[in-house]
Amino acid sequence: LASGFMDSVFRNQDALACLTQMRQKDAYLLEHSINVSILISIFAKHLNIDKNIIEQLTTGALLHDIGKIKIPDAVLNKPGRFTDEEFTIMKNHARFSKEILQAAGLKGIAVDIAGMHHERLDGKGYPFGKKGDEISQYVRMASIVDVYDALTAERVYKAGMEPIKAFKILKEGCPDSFDSELLTKFIQCIGIHPVGTLVKLSSQKVGLVTQSNPASPLKPVVKTFYSAKHGRYTQVQDIDLAHKKSQDTLESAVKTNEYNIDLQRFYKNSILP
Repeated sequence: LASGFMDSVFRNQDALACLTQMRQKDAYLLEHSINVSILISIFAKHLNIDKNIIEQLTTGALLHDIGKIKIPDAVLNKPGRFTDEEFTIMKNHARFSKEILQAAGLKGIAVDIAGMHHERLDGKGYPFGKKGDEISQYVRMASIVDVYDALTAERVYKAGMEPIKAFKILKEGCPDSFDSELLTKFIQCIGIHPVGTLVKLSSQKVGLVTQSNPASPLKPVVKTFYSAKHGRYTQVQDIDLAHKKSQDTLESAVKTNEYNIDLQRFYKNSILP
């Protein structure tokens, strides 16, 4: 599965990135793991990391939360804040993830990510209290991606945060918790409005970002299919906001419920590349 993700990333990372936007409100544990695996693959490719290392990163990301299968459902699925006792139980999942992977014969980067993705640079993470140089670049990458996906995920009891807000929270955690340089590179990689984000343009056209633009993050390619002004679906149109003849600009990210848009209808009709 990890190899399949990686091969897909190298073929068309933007199309694959769209999968991270198609969240259902159940099976969150699996979906989060898949999303983190996809995102870290894209991030690693952006950093020109060797393909063999990317496969290990992808595997570690895919299995980083497997230890949660040992956490009681009442704790794992609790929507509110944990009690001190519950949080102590939850923190054990990283240790369990490491043990499960080691028992399965895995080692190296994948095991490090599974066991250490909640470690923080100031030593205040868990479960081992690692800090600074004890935390590898690959684990630092995983911790950024893990938190980003958790913040932007749609849950039954919590709306997903817009990517730009998630980036702000991550930046507030630098340099104590997260690696500042790596976070900057992650933001450059994913973009202010990642592929798959629903956006509204100044023309009141609504569509999905289908191609990022690292050179000018506010000018991606958008596939429009809805008019916010007239409240109806329109003919599908690709708009490259960076094109010299384009008079449209990106106004804001929007939610599907603002216009009662059925995104599944468009994914099924393969409007994305």
